[in-house]
Amino acid sequence: MMIRSLLLLSIFLVVQQTFSQNFKISSPDKNILLNIKVDGTISWSASLSGNVLIKEAKIGMDFSSGEDFGINSRIKDHTIEAFSSMIYPAISHKDAEIKDEYVQLSINFKGQYQLRFRAYNDGVAYQFIDKNKRERNVISEKAMFTFPEGAKSFFPQEDSMYSHNERSYLNKFVNEISADEFCSLPVVFATDSGKVLFTETALHDYPGMFVRGNGNTSVDAIFPKFVLEVEVDKAQPDRNQSISQEAKYIAKVSGNREYPWRVFILSDDDRTFVESNLTYQLSRPQAIKNTDWIKPGKVAWDWYNANNIYGVDFKSGLNTATYKYYIDFASANKIEYVILDEGWTKSTTEILDFNPDIDVAELIRYGKEKGVDIILWTLWKPLQANLVEILETYKSWGAKGIKIDFIQRSDQYVVNSYEQIAKECARLELLVDFHGSYKPSGLRRVYPNVINYEGVKGGENNKWSKDVTPEHNVTIPLSEWPQAQWTIPLAL
Repeated sequence: MMIRSLLLLSIFLVVQQTFSQNFKISSPDKNILLNIKVDGTISWSASLSGNVLIKEAKIGMDFSSGEDFGINSRIKDHTIEAFSSMIYPAISHKDAEIKDEYVQLSINFKGQYQLRFRAYNDGVAYQFIDKNKRERNVISEKAMFTFPEGAKSFFPQEDSMYSHNERSYLNKFVNEISADEFCSLPVVFATDSGKVLFTETALHDYPGMFVRGNGNTSVDAIFPKFVLEVEVDKAQPDRNQSISQEAKYIAKVSGNREYPWRVFILSDDDRTFVESNLTYQLSRPQAIKNTDWIKPGKVAWDWYNANNIYGVDFKSGLNTATYKYYIDFASANKIEYVILDEGWTKSTTEILDFNPDIDVAELIRYGKEKGVDIILWTLWKPLQANLVEILETYKSWGAKGIKIDFIQRSDQYVVNSYEQIAKECARLELLVDFHGSYKPSGLRRVYPNVINYEGVKGGENNKWSKDVTPEHNVTIPLSEWPQAQWTIPLAL
């Protein structure tokens, strides 16, 4: 009987070891510790200088067919490696050179998928890699993060996932965020021992993430569903849409692909959040070879000033004379660009034709004579409907780039549209400024002609509200700057 009991105990211990494994990796400076547990499900926690900042994270993915990630997970093998290299951004960034140093845990699972964890000196990240070859749908992605008691959040609360992402940051206790309240990314969580900035990068062919409360100290990831049908908004049909039909899944995918990195910047020093380059480091490598034509600079912005000039011998407004005045001003003050914002086209949907009062070809010619290049504004809807012809036409006129407005969506189709626009503009050597957009999520490293994202409640709001307060302005560096674009400020 004793021998049989010992045998059963041995079998139990072997089975337990097979189905439950724990891993630990530390940042290169040993200040950040990441604990990972695989026991059928996948969970992890993170601490900074011995203090727990993320108490527990439960992660996984649910597919329409095939084995789900993080459900009945069984490990095949794993590796732990240290890496160190230098990244030299082709276009001006926060740093001319970035030391990319981290420790990586790679876990290969039965079911043909992999999970990577990385520990950096300023944070941690994880990413799923799918090695299946079949096409299938992602029903949902599980990402639940639990914080220590008393944690607060700088919470950019959204009303809808159809959004410009221009939000105020609400200072709320995490346990006061209810299940019907959600926010866009990045979002900051603060404990007594430090802060966590949560965001994503390497976002390709997949919907953007939002975060929802639970009425306790945890939050869940949620995503816009795959869009099946949209309807024209009756009030503003040129720029707004109503999503009338959604699928029961969030993405259509095929195998052999990497999913976005989930990024957590950890620090007890607020300067870290301004200085961090993690979203850039975790982005895919640059996809274009020649970047000599991409020139950062400043811009004279007509729309904010309402084309309101005075003391001149012509009638100011949306006309050629006014824009030549802008060009003269930009040239005299060493401002590299003038933007032609809304009003230069025949209509907001007829964007291959000029407003009859504005000779765009002449303005581009005049600007080049004065050392000033022209950026052309356009709405996303009509541009997406005829992308290649419109971009090639703008290039033939001699425009330097485009500002794309009222994107407002972050479902899979529109995430792919961002990349398609960036790629086509890179081919034509055109700069890109995304407005009414989500946060930078890695595309600007792949296509450095993407020079700006405008997805915060910025200075333009001063024209119609009092939302841009000193408190708001000093919160933005804490919440957004790790992802901010640091080249040409095409708008306030």
